[in-house]
Amino acid sequence: MLELTSPRWRELRQTFGSAEDIPSLLDALASMEGLNERAELWYGLWATTVPDGKVFTVAYAVVPHLLHISASKGAPERVAALHLIAEVEIARHVVGAPPIPDDLILAYASTIESLPAIVAELASQPWDEQTARIIAAALLVGKRQPMLAKALLALGSGDDVPHT
Repeated sequence: MLELTSPRWRELRQTFGSAEDIPSLLDALASMEGLNERAELWYGLWATTVPDGKVFTVAYAVVPHLLHISASKGAPERVAALHLIAEVEIARHVVGAPPIPDDLILAYASTIESLPAIVAELASQPWDEQTARIIAAALLVGKRQPMLAKALLALGSGDDVPHT
C-alpha cells in the first residue's frame, strides 16, 4: 500500500490534476470522528477518483486505503468503501482507462481479491436493497466479474453513491 507520505502521490492523477492532496483526504477520513462529518470526505473521494465512471490513476492507490480505513468504521462506511472499490474496478475495464501503475498492482490486486472475504464478514448484517446490490457487486468484482457487477449496480434507482 502506498504510504500517505510518499512523494509518488504527486505523480498520480485525479479529476483536478495532481493527486498530491489525496493523502490528506484519506488521513482525515481515517481520523475524523462522526459519520456525518466523514460523509463529505467520501463524496470528495468519489469526485476525485472515479467521477461519472471515469477512473484516474490515483484510484488504484486509494483502493487499498479505503478497505483498511473502513475496517475500523461501521457497516455503512464498509459498504461505502466496497461501492467505491467496485466502481473503480468496473471503470478500470472501460476502453481508454489508464492501466494500473506497476508499483501499485500488488496492493490493488490484493484488495480486489480480498473482497469476497469482506462480503462474508458482512453477511450477518441486515441489508436494504441498495446495500444488497453494492455488496453483491463487490463480490462479483472480487470474483473478476466487473461487467456483471456493473449491470447489477445499474439496476438501482440511479443514486449509486451510498448514503453514509
